[in-house]
Amino acid sequence: MNILVGIDGGGTKTVFCAADQTGRLLGTEILLGCSYRQYSLATIQKRIKEGISACLGTVPVSEVSVIAFGVPCFGENEEKDREIEEMLRVSFPESQIVLVNDVEVAWFASSGGKPSIHVVAGTGSIAYGRNREGKYARSGGWPEFFGDEGSCHWLGRKTMELFSKQIDGRLPKSPLYDLMSDHLKLVRDEDFIFIADELIPYRDKVASLQIILAHAARDGDQYAVTAYHEAIEELVLLISSIQSSLKLDQSFSVFYSGGLFHAGELVLPHLRECVQRMGGSLQSPLLKPMYGGLILAYSALGFNDINSFIDQLTRQTEN
Repeated sequence: MNILVGIDGGGTKTVFCAADQTGRLLGTEILLGCSYRQYSLATIQKRIKEGISACLGTVPVSEVSVIAFGVPCFGENEEKDREIEEMLRVSFPESQIVLVNDVEVAWFASSGGKPSIHVVAGTGSIAYGRNREGKYARSGGWPEFFGDEGSCHWLGRKTMELFSKQIDGRLPKSPLYDLMSDHLKLVRDEDFIFIADELIPYRDKVASLQIILAHAARDGDQYAVTAYHEAIEELVLLISSIQSSLKLDQSFSVFYSGGLFHAGELVLPHLRECVQRMGGSLQSPLLKPMYGGLILAYSALGFNDINSFIDQLTRQTEN
C-alpha cells in the first residue's frame, strides 16, 4: 500500500496531511510558514520533517512513496528551488519528491484537476489556471513591495495607512481608529511609529491586521469597506489575465482560497458579481488546499482512478 504526503506551504502556516492510495486519511498537522523569504533553509527543513512525522502518526517515514509539496515562491528563483529540492531528497531519500508552487496545490484541491482558475488571497496573492489542452498560466505573486495586491498583507498595509492618516488628521476618525488603538494597546497615538517598525519586517503580522479592518468594515466603516472592494478589483485583474491567456470559454469556473475569504460577506458577493460579468462562475472549493498535495501525489503514482481517490477524500472531510 502506497503512503502519500501532501504539503500546502504558505507564508503564515504550513499544512501537512497523509493518506494511503485509497484516499484514507492518516493524519494532519499545522505548523508555521515555510517561505524561504521568511525562514532559513535549516528552519524549513526542520519544520517539514516535524510536520510529516506528525501527520504520519505511527507510520514510518520510510514507507512514504510520494511527498508532494506546494512551495511558496516556487518557480521564482532557480537556485532556491534547487536547494529546497535537494534538501527534501536528502531528508527523504526513499520517497518520490514532487514540487510545485503552492497555488498549484490549491488549484488541484479546489477543482480536482479540471480546467478552471484558482485565486489565492492569503498572506500574499496569486492566481493559477489550466485549460482543456493542459496549458497553464500564473498571474500575480510578485513581492509585496510592489505586488501581492488584494492579499491580507496588502490589506494589512492599507489598514496601517488608514490608521496613520486618521491619527494625523488627513482623514476623519472612523471605527477603525478605535479598533486599532485598542488592538495595539496604544497609550499615545505617536507610539504607532515604534509599533509599526516592529510589525513591518513580518509579513504574517502585517497580514493579521486585515482582521481589524474586517471588524471595522462590519461596524460600517466606509474606508474599510472601500479597501475590501479595492482588494477584490485587484484579484479580478489576476483572474482576467489568466482567462485571456488561456482563452477560457464563457462558462469557466473560478475557485478561491486563503485567509482573505474568511471575511465572507465582505468579499465573496462582490467577487462573485465581478466573475459573473466576465462570463464565469465563482465556485466553492471542492477540498481545502491541504488536500491538493495528496491529489498531486496520487497523480504522480500514475494511477488512473483519480476520481475515486478524490471522492474518498471528500467523504472524509465532509464529516
